[in-house]
Amino acid sequence: MKKVCYVLLISFFMFSICFASSALAKEIWNANSQWAPNNYHSTALKELSDKVYEKTNGELEIIVQYSGALGYKGPELLQIVQDNLVQISTLNTPSIAGHERVFGINTLPMMGASMKEGRIFNDICRPHFDEVAEKWNQKILWIGPWPAGLWTQKPITSVEDLKGLKVRTFDKMGADIFEAAGAIPYALPWSDVYTSLATGMIDSVFTSATTGAEGKLWEVMNYFQPIILMMTTEMVTVNLDVFNNLSDDLKEFIIQTAKEMENELWDKAQDIEENNIKLIIENGVEVVPVSEEFKNELIGITEDIRQEWLKDAPERALKIYEEAKEALGM
Repeated sequence: MKKVCYVLLISFFMFSICFASSALAKEIWNANSQWAPNNYHSTALKELSDKVYEKTNGELEIIVQYSGALGYKGPELLQIVQDNLVQISTLNTPSIAGHERVFGINTLPMMGASMKEGRIFNDICRPHFDEVAEKWNQKILWIGPWPAGLWTQKPITSVEDLKGLKVRTFDKMGADIFEAAGAIPYALPWSDVYTSLATGMIDSVFTSATTGAEGKLWEVMNYFQPIILMMTTEMVTVNLDVFNNLSDDLKEFIIQTAKEMENELWDKAQDIEENNIKLIIENGVEVVPVSEEFKNELIGITEDIRQEWLKDAPERALKIYEEAKEALGM
C-alpha cells in the first residue's frame, strides 16, 4: 500500500512539474492603443493579436488595452516601449518628436496633400524612421495615416478665401499654416468644437471627413475641402529585445503580417474617408475639389514654415525632405 501511495505521489509531482512548465511556456505581451476599440488603428492591433495567437496556438498572447487604459500618454510612449513597460504600442509620430526630431517631419505642411502623396512621403520616411526606432530599442511594425480636411460655411478654393477664417486646428503646426494664410487659428480639443461654433469663436473646423461625420458637422457646416495640410501618421512599435527573443519563424510571420497591416491601413483609411465623404454629401455638404493651383498656393505660403523647421533639423530629416520634394514635385 505504501508503495502504491509513493508511486501515486511521484506521479502527481511529475504531473505538477509538467503542468507548471507548460504554464510558464506561455508568453503574454501587453499592447497599448491610445485609441478607442473601433478605431482602425486599434482594430489593426487586435488583428495582429488574433493572428499571432492562432499562429502560436495560444503560446504567445498579445493583450490589447484601448483608449490609453494603461495610463501612458503620447509623448512618453517611445520611452515606455524602450523600457519594456509595454511590449507593443501605437505612437502618434509627431507627438514623440520631442525625443527624436526627425519624427516631426510628418507635420511639415504640404508634404503629402492627398492620401496617395502621403503614402509616397511615408515610404520615403520609413527607412530613416526604422533606424531611429532601433536606437530606442524597438522595431516599427507598421505606420498608418490620419486623413484630414477643412469644414467651412463657405466654399474655399484659394488662399484668398482663407483670409479672416476663424478655424479650429489641433496643433501648433496647423495653427502656423492657417496663420500664414491669413486665417485666425484656434488650437482646440474636439470636445470644444461645437461650443466654439455656437459662440462664434470659430466658423470652420480642420479635421477629417470621418471625424466630422461622427460629430454630424453637417448640422453647422456647408462645405468640405479634402486637403491634407500635413500627413500625420501613427506608428506601431515593438520592444526589440522581446521581438528578438522570438523564433525566426515567428519573427518572419509578424513582419509579413505587419506589412499586410500597413497596406490595409492605408487602403482602409482611404475607404473610410471616401465612405464618409459620401455620407456627408447625402447630408447636404458640398465637397469642394482642391485644385492644383490652390495646392501650389499653399505650398508657396508655407515655404517659410518648412525652412524654419529645417534650420536645426537632423541630417536625415534634410535627406527625407529633399527626396520627398522631388518625388512630390514640390
